[in-house]
Formats: sequence, structure tokens, C-alpha cells
Amino acid sequence: MKYLQKISISKHGLLVLLLLTFLFQACVENEPEAKSPGLELRFAVASDGHFGQHDADYDLDYERLITNLNREFSENGLDFVILNGDIFHNNAQYIPQVKKKLRKLKMPWYVVRGNHDMIDVPRWEDAWGYPDNFDFETGGYAFIFASTSDVNGKYLCADDEWLWEKLDKYQFNKGVFIFMHISPRKWSGSGINCRKVVNCIESHPNVLAVFNGHDHNEDGLKVWNNVPYYFDGHFGGNWGLGYKGFRLVEVTKLGLMHTWEYNMEVTPVMNENIQHMAFLQKGKLDSLPSTKYNPGILALTDGTFGSVNSEDGKWLGWEGDDLVWQLDMGMVSEVNEMVISFLSKPEMGIFLPDQLDFYISMDGEKFEGVYSKDSEKMEGPTVVKRITFSAKLNSKPCKYIKIVAKNKGICPEWHEMAGQKAWLFVDEIIVN
Repeated sequence: MKYLQKISISKHGLLVLLLLTFLFQACVENEPEAKSPGLELRFAVASDGHFGQHDADYDLDYERLITNLNREFSENGLDFVILNGDIFHNNAQYIPQVKKKLRKLKMPWYVVRGNHDMIDVPRWEDAWGYPDNFDFETGGYAFIFASTSDVNGKYLCADDEWLWEKLDKYQFNKGVFIFMHISPRKWSGSGINCRKVVNCIESHPNVLAVFNGHDHNEDGLKVWNNVPYYFDGHFGGNWGLGYKGFRLVEVTKLGLMHTWEYNMEVTPVMNENIQHMAFLQKGKLDSLPSTKYNPGILALTDGTFGSVNSEDGKWLGWEGDDLVWQLDMGMVSEVNEMVISFLSKPEMGIFLPDQLDFYISMDGEKFEGVYSKDSEKMEGPTVVKRITFSAKLNSKPCKYIKIVAKNKGICPEWHEMAGQKAWLFVDEIIVN
């Protein structure tokens, strides 16, 4: 008993100990999974929550978004979340309720003003702690939030003078991400043409992407003068795409950007895109694809992947001819990886190449082979899927790259189309 008495503690001390134990366990349980060590940034973009909209289940929409983002934060890591407009619906009285919801997020979050966020600038700044035109930088990357509306919900172009000032300020950063609720190009009935804003963006080559909300029916990539504009559908509201979700963005330490829509309702990954060293670069082809399957040469480097559906409009197809693609990158660069994807669909006469070779060069005349694979090392003829081949180059310096994929030529004897020209389908080349 004397021993037990020596280690006994007061009721007050016991309560303190239990509280400390609970807090420690809670911290351990909520400790987020660090993002991959190869990533510089990992963030999410969500828009159009429309808190307070009639005939919309905005409470459920926000709760579902928060649950999914917190799970993503805990499992894969998230640096922050950006809500790209229409945070509430018309009436600023909903702001306290929205803020109460958003405080449940486990990661930092920011808001961008949309046309339904009807509130004057002083009250907006008072509510969120920063003005409706706002910027910050982290890890060598800049983030610019540009307002595209006013207290009356009018569609407005972003302040181009302010945007010029900010883009000039960040012109030597690794990259710039711009967020504006309403697109500065009238892609659809929901956009608005803003020539000065577009000129400003196009005049700054380190703008990596522009993110837009507003149009609930858009969740993919649109490109104008080599500037990528991403849309993220909606996570709230009572109209738009048949699913509600948000966009995830990853930026590697090598500068590769990977982004996709996260569908909170069914299939998690939608509209996947990768931005890389050859992103939206035309390159040069020795032979053109068939007119039946030719969405344009930029389909090879637009960061968008084709599906197993050969008719999805993303594949370039060569009938009997080889793929020979060459790119002048404009300057000597260190290349870490070269990737290419093919479609294998034998029943349609679509085969993997008989031979695949990657080359690099400093002068565009003498090429060094850095990867080679023949048909014996490729998967069998019954496989139906998109198949990717990649070569690790370990920071090889070069100015030119070339990829040669040899077509099978004709369908083999065992095939019902034996003797007819074989197809070679290519959808994406990635240089990192």
C-alpha cells in the first residue's frame, strides 16, 4: 500500500493527465500525411458553393466538400485550398455561417470574389482579412486572386493595371497561378471578353495556369495562345455538370504540373492533365496522321490523356505509317524523363509499335539514342488499353528531342483484317 500511495496523484492531477493524453492522441490521429517528397506544392481549387441559394442543399454541399478536402489533407497532404468565387449566394448575411463551415478545414484556405458574392470591398476585406484583389507567394510560386465582379453582381474584367503590376512583380518567380471567377475569354455564354486582361496574361511567360469557376458546366482545360485555362465545375448550386467536385493540383520539384478534377460523388479522377517541358509545343512530324484521326498536332502535348475509346477525339492515328516527332525546345535543357502513350486495341487493327526509340541532340543534326524497345518486349496482342512507355534520362542536357515509333505496317496473318494496313494511335508525349 505504501508503494501505491507514493505513485497516487490528486483528482486534479488525474484530470490534467487524462486531458493531456487525449490531446496527444487527437494530435497523432489528425497528423496529416506529408505530401510526396517529390512535390513542391499540392493544393485544391473549388468554386461555386452558393451558400444560401434557394433550391440547393448548400449545407450538405459544404459539408461534403470539407469532408473530402480534410480526408485528402490527412491521406495525401494539402498546402491550402482556394475557393474560386460564389462563396455565398447574393446575400452577405450568410458570411458568418460560411466562415463557421470553412473553419472546419484542417488546412489554410483562401477565397476569391465571384459575381454572386454581392458585398462591397470594405466589407469583403473586413470579412476575410484581405482585399478582393490579393496575392501571395510560397516556394518560389506566386498566387494572384483577381476580382471579376462588384456589389451588384455585375460581370467585370479583372483590374488589368493591378494585374500588370503583380505579374511584373513576380516575373522572375518559378511560376504564377491566377485565379479569377469569371473567365477573361467568352468560351461560353457565362464568360466575358477581356482583351486587356488576356494581353497582360499572355505577356508574362511564367504564368503557368489560369483557374476559372462560374461556368458550372465546364470542368476541363481550354487553351488560348498557349495559356492554359482550367475550369472546375462546381461543388454547390442547383445546376451544372452531373457531379460536384473540386480540382487538385500538384507541382513537382522539377516543375511538372499535374491536375485533375476530383469527383466527390462517383469516380474520383476526372479530366486529368499534365503540364511539362513540351506542354503545348507543336514539334514537327515527318508524316501527318490520317484525316480520320487528327485532332491537331497539339493533341500530342496538351497534357490530356486519351481513353480506351479510339473515337474520343484525343488520339492521333497513323494508318500504315510511322510516327516521327521532333521538338526544338528553344534552349539547352536538362531532361529527366521522356514519356509516350499508345492505344492497344487489336480488334480494331490498332497495335503497339513494332519498335520505339527516343533520341536527344544538341544541334538537331547528330542524335543520341537514349531508349529503345522492340515488339518482343511489349505486351501481347490481346491487350485493350492505353499503354505508356517512359525513359529516365537523369538530367541529360539537350536542345532537341526525337521520338520514332515504327508502325506494325500490316495486320498479322491471324487477324481478321490480315493484309490490311495497321493503325498506330498516339495521344500524349511528356517531357520532364
